[in-house]
Amino acid sequence: MQGKPNSRLSNKLFFAVMGTALLMGLLLSVVQIMLDARQARKQLEQEAQQILSMMKEPATQAAFAPTTPPPRISTLAGATPATPPRRMPRPIIGF
Repeated sequence: MQGKPNSRLSNKLFFAVMGTALLMGLLLSVVQIMLDARQARKQLEQEAQQILSMMKEPATQAAFAPTTPPPRISTLAGATPATPPRRMPRPIIGF
C-alpha cells in the first residue's frame, strides 16, 4: 500500500511548506535588495551634494578673483600689439 512517493500526505505537506518558504525567501530577498539599492542611491546623492557644496565656495573665488593680474596691453594709434616694425629689410628676390 505504499503507492507513489508523492501521494503520501507528509510528502505533500513537506513540498508545500518548502515551496512556500522558498517563495517567501525570494520575495523578502528582492524587497531587501530594493530597499538597500534605494538607501545606497540616497547616500550617494547626499555625498555628491556635500562634495559639491564644499567645492562651490573655492570655485566661485577662483572664477571671480583670479590670482594673477590680467595682462597689460597698451595700443597706440595706428598700431596693433605684437606687429613687427614697419621698417624691415626686404627679402632677397633673386640671385
